[in-house]
Parts: sequence; structure tokens; C-alpha cells
Amino acid sequence: MTSEITHLPEELEKALEDVRQVRMTVDRLRRSHPIRDALKPLSHYAFVLGPIFVVYGVGMQWLRDSSVQQVWGIPKAGFIALLTFLLMMLMGFAKSTVYKRALRHKNVDANEMLKQIMVSSGYLRIIAGTVPMFVVLCLVFVQMGHSHQIVGLVGLFSGSVYILIPLALPMKEISWLGALITIASGISMFIFPAYPFYKVAVLFGGLSLGFGVIGFSSLEETERQDESD
Repeated sequence: MTSEITHLPEELEKALEDVRQVRMTVDRLRRSHPIRDALKPLSHYAFVLGPIFVVYGVGMQWLRDSSVQQVWGIPKAGFIALLTFLLMMLMGFAKSTVYKRALRHKNVDANEMLKQIMVSSGYLRIIAGTVPMFVVLCLVFVQMGHSHQIVGLVGLFSGSVYILIPLALPMKEISWLGALITIASGISMFIFPAYPFYKVAVLFGGLSLGFGVIGFSSLEETERQDESD
């Protein structure tokens, strides 16, 4: 029995070529998405933020375990809460400053880009759908006397958002990081309850450094692909 090599019908070959062209166009659009332009400055920010989380976690755990009852006249628990709030405010300000300054050098309107990322892409729907559940769970855990598990719960929330982001934005590189931080955070909720701030140092310091590494590597890959097109 001899086998005959048959050619695809001309119409099917044209259809497959159209599909290939569409795929190439989608890939180019994915690489030129606004979030890609914002990724590099945020990667720089993440590399700085990682060590800050480590220092904060180690320092706060030391303070929590020490015999000190007051710091500058403020009860120890209140001082830790105040310092945590100030750190969050400082991180938000630094992130906004780094982000806007980097985009200003590219003559890009930071507010318009943020609008495209948050609203046009659908990323805001992911946040709106997960934040209320996260807040309610935190309140429930506090009421149940399991405050030491809040760090792991925050990690679960962050990891789930990282996993969901590729549904709205072309950032498939962070899915594995989201899965990793979700698993690690879930495990952390049930081990070492006396060391919540060490968990902050490991989970969020690692998350920040991981995001920085992914940001740089994905940008380099994008530049290589753009040069080859």
C-alpha cells in the first residue's frame, strides 16, 4: 500500500495563515501593553522593597519578643501597629513616585496609563471581587482569636491576585509566583504561630524580590522578541 501526500485545500491554507498572522499580532500587542511599560520601574521598586520587608519583619519580631513594654511612651503593640501603618503609607508613596517619575521620562501620562491598567483591562474587577472577601476573612480570624494567621491570609490574597492577573493583563509570567506564594502562605498559617513577623520577612520579602526578577527577565525576553520581529 502506498501512501499519498495530499496538500491542504487552498482555502484551508489561507485560513491557517490568517490564524498565524492574528497570533503574531496578538503577541505584538501583548508585548506593547501598557503594563509592560510600567513593569520595569516597578521591578526596580520591588528590589528595594524586598530588603525593607526583611528588615521590618526581623525588627518587629525582635521587638515583639523583647521585654520592652513601651517605645517612646507608646505601648509596644501600639508602636508596632503605628510603624506598620507608616511603612504602608511610605511604600505607597514610594511606589507612586517611582512609577510616575519613570513614565514621565517616557512622556507617558501616568494617570492615563493607570486608567488603562485598572479599568480598561478589567484588572479592577479582580480586585473588587477579592478585596471584600479578604477583609471579611481578616475580621473573622481576629474575632476567633487567630490574629497570628493574618500574615498567611494576606499572602493567600496576594498570591490569588497574582494568579488571576493574567486573566485581565498579559502577564502570564507571574502565575507561577502567585501559585508559589499561595502555597507558602497557606502552609505558614499553621506553623510557627509565635513568629508572625518572620513570616512577613520571608513571604513578602520573597514575593517582592520574585516580582523584581520576573520583571527584568520578562522585559529582556520582550526586547529580544521585538528585535527578532
